[in-house]
Amino acid sequence: MQMEPISVWEGSGRRRLLTSVENTALFLLNKWPAEDKGSKAHLAAQIAVLQALEGEIPPEGARAVFEAAAERVQILAGPIERPTHNLPAHVARPWDMPWAKKRRRRKP
Repeated sequence: MQMEPISVWEGSGRRRLLTSVENTALFLLNKWPAEDKGSKAHLAAQIAVLQALEGEIPPEGARAVFEAAAERVQILAGPIERPTHNLPAHVARPWDMPWAKKRRRRKP
């Protein structure tokens, strides 16, 4: 089941983008911080994700509960920032510039 993407910190500074209820359930089981496993927020997120998997609540409801639990543990990463302007061509695609083209060699 697809849901609105949510970005969380995983391990040592790696960001993970969760886009489905199934991936969120796996994250709760395998990647949740060990010091917070079994807390009320963690259990509430697990229950909400299981209910979403069974179709009892919409995926966005499970996402909201997961987001609150992730924010409590401080692993919520926020949206990925995109550039506000386009890069010049010589920076964005240097291989496409005239000076980067390979020259033909003469046969001896």
